[in-house]
Amino acid sequence: MYQEIIEFLKKYGDKVCLVGGFLRDTLLANNYRLPDDFPNNLTDVEYDLDLTIKGNVLDFLEEFSIKFGKRYITLKENIDEYRIIMGKNTWIDVSAMRGSNIEEDLAGRDYIINSMAVCFDNPQKLVDPYGGVADLKRKIIRTLSRQNLEDDPLRILRGFRFISKLCFNFEKNTENWIIQLKDDIREVAAERIHYEIFQIFSGKCLPVALDNLVKTEVLFVLFPELLPLKDTWQVYYGKQNLLEHTILAVKKLHFLMKNLEEINWLSPYSQYFRKYIESPQWRALMLLGALFHDIAKPSTLTKDEEGKTHFYGHDKEGSVTVEGIAERFKFSNFEKDTLVQFVRSHMHPHLISRDSDRTRRAVNRFMRKYGDLAFPLILFAFADAMASPPQEGMYEGHKKLLKMMVEILEEKKRRRERLLTGHDLINLGLEPSPLFKKILDEIDDLSAEGIIKSREDALKYVEEKWLVKGGQK
Repeated sequence: MYQEIIEFLKKYGDKVCLVGGFLRDTLLANNYRLPDDFPNNLTDVEYDLDLTIKGNVLDFLEEFSIKFGKRYITLKENIDEYRIIMGKNTWIDVSAMRGSNIEEDLAGRDYIINSMAVCFDNPQKLVDPYGGVADLKRKIIRTLSRQNLEDDPLRILRGFRFISKLCFNFEKNTENWIIQLKDDIREVAAERIHYEIFQIFSGKCLPVALDNLVKTEVLFVLFPELLPLKDTWQVYYGKQNLLEHTILAVKKLHFLMKNLEEINWLSPYSQYFRKYIESPQWRALMLLGALFHDIAKPSTLTKDEEGKTHFYGHDKEGSVTVEGIAERFKFSNFEKDTLVQFVRSHMHPHLISRDSDRTRRAVNRFMRKYGDLAFPLILFAFADAMASPPQEGMYEGHKKLLKMMVEILEEKKRRRERLLTGHDLINLGLEPSPLFKKILDEIDDLSAEGIIKSREDALKYVEEKWLVKGGQK
């Protein structure tokens, strides 16, 4: 269908132009040039096209809809912005051309790297009046004027998204305008901010974007709850500023994710982390969890007689704060619940990594309690330790914890199924009740410890502990 669409667009000549990210990414992938025979050489893949239309946009949409049987929705009726839904993760955004020609339209776009076009009267000619290719080569994010950011403050966040995705950096004037206009972000709809946050935190160059978010203080406009970290220090076996620790923890977690296969002590377990790292949503959630993990330390700070700091209950109080942030930016229930659990539970891996607490039963309960979050929590625990002042053997216990988690998990895979089920308990004469979960979990723990090794052992254990002659204990 893609080739049919291209032929359809060619009929409109210079009245239809391709603009935006698809064109930018095509240039980046082809040494800053349009590919030979562009756009006919492209194939049917997931795509997000941006078209600008000179003339009546609704007439174009109706003709397209009839020709290809695709519906369109209104994005912003007051400025003629629409979306044609082509399929899952595939759409075409259509807007009215602003100004009398394509050059005037491009002058009002967010950043110069997106202010290029190909019009369908001559699809081999790149329209680049403001130096978009030059900016791509210099790896800079530059806007044509302050007004372009004022027109839609969300463009400020979009700049950080491009830094995180493309590993670029802001041009100086653009950075200054962002600093001046940063408070305008508060005027933007929460749903739009939510999208940009997840794009930024799932990008391959998040550390660069994060440094810029801190430098411009846009981070504190988004999350003012983080501001007290700047003036709070933790003193254990070393002294460390909490904001510096938090930013470093995010960067260390990003490093572990990015280099999972190359880190000799982590690569043997890469398969247990891969599904989280390959998912943009999970990557963003884990890194946001790292950003928020100590958010309540300033409000829970106490000092002992030696001057050492303590933050009792910061995990629980922090989870309440994070729930409020998630609700403010319209996170989904899954996103909110995952973040809240992450912050509330981030200390647990540190506690059970100690030799005295790292029993097979405790580790098994940890994995059962946190389910899908167990491996993200242990990966973060490594990052949290790496972001703290160095000490001898600082995460050796975490390595042993990870090894034990995998051993227990592999043992369960070999068994393939639980030793006992609820039906077995009923057959033994027990009445269905909430007690069933307690019994089955106990069997699971004893199996992880190697005390119960077979179905027969499990049946015998239930008979001896939970049954008496003539009925239930």
